[in-house]
Amino acid sequence: MAENMADKGHRVVMKLLSALSYNECIHYKTFFKIFDSKIASFLLYGSEIWGLTYMQCTESVHVAACKRFLNVPKYACNNSVLGDLARFRLYLFSCKRCIKYWIRITRTPNNKIDKKCYVMMKLYDKNGHTYWATCARKHLYENGFGYVWELQNVQNPNLFLYIYVQRIKDQYIQRWRIECANNS
Repeated sequence: MAENMADKGHRVVMKLLSALSYNECIHYKTFFKIFDSKIASFLLYGSEIWGLTYMQCTESVHVAACKRFLNVPKYACNNSVLGDLARFRLYLFSCKRCIKYWIRITRTPNNKIDKKCYVMMKLYDKNGHTYWATCARKHLYENGFGYVWELQNVQNPNLFLYIYVQRIKDQYIQRWRIECANNS
């Protein structure tokens, strides 16, 4: 599904860039406001389920749009292009959507079908099977939020999401700086 959406998203990006090419100069904030509202939302469709899996097909659409906007060769360094535009990978936003969905499920009453499915996935996860709940658990632990998984409760979802997003952005920036230092 993500590959299909990425193909469609790539075509939309090309149409958008073509339509905007008639303007002499368009501010990058304007372009990316359009990109984020129209194309990124399309690319991240369903990421509440697959969001913890890195999808190269969606990232390639994002990076290609950035490169075309800057008018740099397609072989330009992806990290440099994203860094110049102060853009984060779409993976970070798909993770946020997935964890936000996890929070919503944990706060859902026990008689709802999605909560029953989630409880079943947690049980299967304990027995060694891999499901969506397994990915959520591993992701939370890997990013220092294992205690939240153990509690299965977030008192203030907005505050938690803010802290969570800030942490994964900080981790991304650290990895980006290390890669840039190693490449120079």
